[in-house]
Formats: sequence, C-alpha cells, structure tokens
Amino acid sequence: MNVSALLVRRALLGLPTIAGIALVVFLILLVVPGTPADLIQGEMVNPKVTEALIEQWGLDQPPLIRLLRWGGSVLRFDLGRSLVTGRPVSEMLLPRLAYSVYLGILGLALGVAIGIPAGILSAIRPNTWLDYAVTMVALFGISLPTFMIGLVLQLTFAYHWRIFPISGASSSLWDIQSLRFAVLPALSVAGSQAAINARMVRTTMLEIIHEDYIRTARSKGLNEIRVIVKHALPNVLIPVVTLLGVYAKSIISGLLLVEIVFSWPGTGRLFYEAVLQRDYPVIQGVALVIAIAIYVVNLIVDLLYSYLDPRVRVEAEVQ
Repeated sequence: MNVSALLVRRALLGLPTIAGIALVVFLILLVVPGTPADLIQGEMVNPKVTEALIEQWGLDQPPLIRLLRWGGSVLRFDLGRSLVTGRPVSEMLLPRLAYSVYLGILGLALGVAIGIPAGILSAIRPNTWLDYAVTMVALFGISLPTFMIGLVLQLTFAYHWRIFPISGASSSLWDIQSLRFAVLPALSVAGSQAAINARMVRTTMLEIIHEDYIRTARSKGLNEIRVIVKHALPNVLIPVVTLLGVYAKSIISGLLLVEIVFSWPGTGRLFYEAVLQRDYPVIQGVALVIAIAIYVVNLIVDLLYSYLDPRVRVEAEVQ
C-alpha cells in the first residue's frame, strides 16, 4: 500500500469521528434551556409568538426527525439558515472562515519560526544564561492559557505602548493593515505552541547531537551550522510534526478564544455570538467546520510525517 492509499484509508476512518462530533453537538443543543424565540422577543415574551416561531423553525419536531433532516441537508452541502438573521449559514461561515484560516496559518508559522530556533539555541548552549532564559519563557508559555497570553499582549503592546491595534480586523485580508491587526492575535495563538516546540526541540537536539552520524559529519570538517541544518534538523522536525497533530485540537480551540478576546471576525467569534443567541443552525455549522478542520490538519500531519520519516513510507509500501 503506498502513502496516498494510506492517507485515503485514514481519511475514511476520520469520517465517523466527524459524524460523532456533529451528533454530540446536536444532542447538547436538545438539552440547552431556553429558545431563540425568547431572546428575539426580549423582555416582553409572548407565549403564542414563541410557539409560532418554534413551529416555523421546526423545533417542535421529534429529535430524530430533526437530526435526519439536518443530516440530509449537510449531505447536500446545505447547513441551513440562521434563526436570527435568516441568512444561509454557509454564507455567514465562508468570510469568517477566511479570517480564521489566515490567523491560524500565521499563528502556526510564528509558533514554528519562534519555537524551533529557540529550542536549537537552547540545546547547543546548554546550562548557559540563554538556555535558562529559553526554558523559563517556554515554561510560562506552556503554563499560561491562550486567552491570558492575548490579554497580556493587549495590555503591553496595544494599551501601554500603542504599537498594534487592541482589537478588530481590517476589512481586507490582503493589505498591510490586516497584518498589523493580526500580529497580536497570531502571537497569542503561537505562544503555547512555540513554547512546546522549543522544549521538544531542545530535548530532541540534546539527544541527536551526540549520535554517531553527527560526530562523523563534524569529523569531515563541516561547520556547526551546516551540521545542525543538514543532518540534525530533519530528525528534530519529526517530533515537532507529531506534536502538531496531537495539539491540533488545542491550537484550534485556542484560536476560538483568541478571536473572542481580540474581536477578530472569525469562526470563533461567530460561534460565540451564536451561542449567546441560541442560533442552533449556526452553532451546528461552526462545530462541523471545526471538526473538519481538525480532521484536515491531522491528514496534513500524516503526509508531512511520511515525507520526513522514510520509515513511514517503507511501512506504507510494505502494507
């Protein structure tokens, strides 16, 4: 079995997980107290109006019928309409999803760009002030929740120093202004991931630099930078890629919290607003998109892992 066939098999195995997540979200919404009809009417709730709205939205149908209807709509790529705005959920999701993907990719890139060099520097200079500084900062990054990192960055770089905007986003993702708005949220997303990467890279590098093939490379007269980049780094990246798959859920959930803290107009902000308004179709649509995002990230990690580690490719071909 080649690598592409292995990925197809894993993709098919992930479909029941997505269906299970959608089912859990649907069941949770069944037991949530209150209805969107009550929120729409405000303080002057009229039972007759509430009953009419519930009947209009189909919320009076048996749970199994509602589940089957929603599942059938999803299979037709129809996520329904918002109970609050009346707009199609997919129409509301697509522009928000673009902002979330933009912020997620930027945060992931910063996490790798900060964590890997920090871990390498810490490993090649062990027990020095640099090693201690990287270790201390990494421990803070691992310990602090993502939203707390965001609040600290807001207070420091937006409120006191006024270098970056404190919240919001540019109307377009393709100008330099959007990057200014995205720096602090992206650093918040990257904080814990960069700390984890730094710790993992340091530990792995300390083991690798004493291997025979590293000593052989040095004995050939190669400079230290070439030894690290060409011979040690490919093996260091393997556990980093593995961790990316393990922490994909944490990265995406952290992204949702960061969007709320920074009023970033992504899917996390949309999910938060939908929960406050009990907008069930939007909640279900966002939860489904998040499940698919985690599913896609894990597939990409499998592909990168097979590329970085030849043993995985050989095992796939043998199978």
